[in-house]
Amino acid sequence: MKTIDDEEDMIIDFLTNPCASALLSKAPTLPNDIARLMHKTFGTSDKFNITVRNYSFATDPNHKEDVAYTRASGSADRYNNYTLDCDIYLNDDIISGASQEYILATIYHEVIHSCLRYEQLILGEVAFNQKYPSVYSKEFFVGNRRQKKIYILMDTQQHDRFSNFIESLAQSIMSLPGTNISLETARAMAKAGVVEETSLSEREKYLDSEQKLGKSGTTCTPKIP
Repeated sequence: MKTIDDEEDMIIDFLTNPCASALLSKAPTLPNDIARLMHKTFGTSDKFNITVRNYSFATDPNHKEDVAYTRASGSADRYNNYTLDCDIYLNDDIISGASQEYILATIYHEVIHSCLRYEQLILGEVAFNQKYPSVYSKEFFVGNRRQKKIYILMDTQQHDRFSNFIESLAQSIMSLPGTNISLETARAMAKAGVVEETSLSEREKYLDSEQKLGKSGTTCTPKIP
């Protein structure tokens, strides 16, 4: 176990996959907008308990098709100060064969969900919807428990509303040292994690799948230092 931040307990690493662990360590320190968002949201406050784990989803009926998922809950003290408890889980069955770029993108996707969850807690539904008109929260059930998962809504008629966000995420993926993937591929991965699947073209699905299967991008063998 290790902590990803010299100053704060920003993200706690319980990963047993060495490649994913190395990428998690890099994620907040890379020169990109998402890393800066991580520091701004998580790195300057003690109001977060963010833990990242990995396991096989093969026998998990609720998540076995997922690349990753996040469980987040919040509580407020008498001064209305919120604390966010967030557990991020990565699917061993996928990340063990995926490219480094794909794993990094997955980590960033889940961190973004956590950031948005915290914003929703502190702002409330009305203010959150005003600040993030492109985002909606979708209710779903895991077993008998109702949970909320945050998505970025890509309306096929309004792509321009989301272009800046997708571009920032794509550039963040490409900030991984030594990567040689194309910007087109990075954009496909950026979209695949945060927009409705119906908004993805067949080309984008293909590019994302190649990274997911480790057929493109930087391999995790040998392991990164």
